[in-house]
Amino acid sequence: MSKAKRYYWLKLKEDFFEDDTIAWIEEQERGKDYVLFYLKLCLKSIKNDGRLIRTVGDMLIPYSIKKLAEITRTDLDTAMVAIQLFQKAGLVELVEGDEIYLPKLEDMVGSETQNASIQRNRRNQKVLSESKSDNVTTMSSECYDNVEKMSSQSIEYRDKSIEIRVYIIIFLAQIPNRITAIYSAK
Repeated sequence: MSKAKRYYWLKLKEDFFEDDTIAWIEEQERGKDYVLFYLKLCLKSIKNDGRLIRTVGDMLIPYSIKKLAEITRTDLDTAMVAIQLFQKAGLVELVEGDEIYLPKLEDMVGSETQNASIQRNRRNQKVLSESKSDNVTTMSSECYDNVEKMSSQSIEYRDKSIEIRVYIIIFLAQIPNRITAIYSAK
């Protein structure tokens, strides 16, 4: 069974370039080149959970700094200095010999399968088509029935309370007549 195609993207926080670590790297002599190199490394390792490795047959082979400089179109000296700075700043770790790992990448990656992308697009199209055809939301019959029941209940309650008030007013209005009738009978 073939593996579902997966799409990845790199999420940068709004304040990525104001982060103390990135700002410190940018302050270096070729800092902007180093940050660009870091972002290219992030993109290169996005499918491998932050590990800069390549698959050759059944083997996982770590990239050398020379190869990383080549595939990112970065000067070799710049790449070597950048890796050292990244290690000092905690952006890069060397694990299992020569393998380079980007520990902060986990927080910067988003992904979805091709099917999820298709489904999301369908939902968006449905919402757009509904909003173009009719700007009024339709009310379900269940909702209408519920409103009807509630309104009839409140009307019944209100009618009863009015009816009770009318009886009380009539009763109070008849009290003087009854009092007079009691005294006149004696």
